Amino acid sequence: MRPFSKETFMDIKQKIAPPKDRGFPADEPNFILDPKNRPAFVLVLLAILLIAWSVWQSEVKREESNIIIPKVTKTPSAELGKTTPQNIPLNGKASVVESYSAEYPNSTAKQSTVVFMSLKTPGENFDFYLNWAEENDWQVINSSRDSAVYSMYFKKPSEQMNITINESAVTITYVNLNK
Repeated sequence: MRPFSKETFMDIKQKIAPPKDRGFPADEPNFILDPKNRPAFVLVLLAILLIAWSVWQSEVKREESNIIIPKVTKTPSAELGKTTPQNIPLNGKASVVESYSAEYPNSTAKQSTVVFMSLKTPGENFDFYLNWAEENDWQVINSSRDSAVYSMYFKKPSEQMNITINESAVTITYVNLNK
């Protein structure tokens, strides 16, 4: 026993399934594929690409405009290690690797950096500079004694100093905010 007759089934099928000839009328050309409309589509596509490119460029320029590039002056090789920022001692100095200063446009800040190799262990250097800072009235803002890299950050009213110790390499960066 069937619940529907064949005629009822065909009637339901016609209501549910669209006829095969639905879609674009066969006697009218497809608007999108019509050769007359191609120039308009090309112009619209170019306009979209141009707008996307200009938005991307403005983002890149906006990011670049926030970057302040300092004037960096490297210390000549003959002068390396003779003077240090604020006469900060180079604990266990074996050799000075690099030394430079940086001045920032439209700023009163001046940065001095020295990188040297030390004969002391990272722990000995960490203790030495922490004690040196306290003895010289530097406020210890942060210090980290990690197993790989040791670091310290000191501050005075118009001065800041960061010391990083990575194995035998010691980097001291001193910033005077009033030149």
